[in-house]
Amino acid sequence: PHMFSFNNPIGACPVCEGYGKIIGIDSYLVIPDKNLSVFEDAIVCWRGEKMKKWKYKLIFNAEKFDFPIHKPIYQLTQEQYTLLWTGNKYFGGLNKFFK
Repeated sequence: PHMFSFNNPIGACPVCEGYGKIIGIDSYLVIPDKNLSVFEDAIVCWRGEKMKKWKYKLIFNAEKFDFPIHKPIYQLTQEQYTLLWTGNKYFGGLNKFFK
């Protein structure tokens, strides 16, 4: 009976959790001003006191994988932009941040 109850999460889809829609991440809200660099706080969610640690982890390790922290986001190559989202062994990336 729990599988068919509207008020019980047991039978809910594990992906959408019963809402029927999957909410994604809007990259334009995460990085609204692509004229800024990572160093200049282009990534909105990494601006707060507690969340700055994500930005600092990238900044402190950027030289290990040649990531341009002072280059505006719009000037990053597709590979660099993808790396910002996926991360590597030195920093988590935006996908891990939102997970």
